[in-house]
Amino acid sequence: HKDIHLADAKTLSSLLALSAGKVTKGQAAHHMPDIVVEVSKKSSANLIRTVGNGMAEPVHDMTNRLLAQCMSQSGLTKVYRKLMRHTGTIINLRSFPELGGLPFHQIYKGFEDAVVCGLIRDNKPIFHPPLAETFLETDKLMLIADKHSHR
Repeated sequence: HKDIHLADAKTLSSLLALSAGKVTKGQAAHHMPDIVVEVSKKSSANLIRTVGNGMAEPVHDMTNRLLAQCMSQSGLTKVYRKLMRHTGTIINLRSFPELGGLPFHQIYKGFEDAVVCGLIRDNKPIFHPPLAETFLETDKLMLIADKHSHR
């Protein structure tokens, strides 16, 4: 029990260090990357959201869910390892306001050298949205592509 509380306290401490000097959510969005942090307890999630000032999204028990998924799907570990190394092919989050108003069936076809796997809307990931879903100017695309592509 003590280790669980200590892990969440260390996460909170790291987040406070990263967000030092960031006053508003708008400033954090322009000057700091979005951060996904794992929390051991669901009760820590709200505190992380508040302290993160809009730049942190807590997830609960992600490691255990990924391990279970990797055990049931052969080869998935290699895919995650490659994507998480942050070299070569990675998951990119990019803004494309010029695509605002287009349905996803057009956006999916528009990237020859990337795989569109979803979007971020209102700071929430949406994996594989319906093909008829309309992309908003404020949305970000999640692309599996080369690290330095689609900037």
